[in-house]
Amino acid sequence: MKKYSAQKETLFQLSGWILFLLCAVFFIVSSWQHQDMIMLFGSLIFFVACILFVIPLVNVIFKQ
Repeated sequence: MKKYSAQKETLFQLSGWILFLLCAVFFIVSSWQHQDMIMLFGSLIFFVACILFVIPLVNVIFKQ
């Protein structure tokens, strides 16, 4: 089995986090439509947490 380079691994991780961000956006839209404030609050926290995980990955990609 071929080993991935560090750059490819970082891109895979970033892709996963972007999908998590997309899911968070869908949760935010759904909770807004259903006027569920608890779900909206949780979804916003999840969205912000995902962004915090993405920031270091983006820094690694631009430094390479």
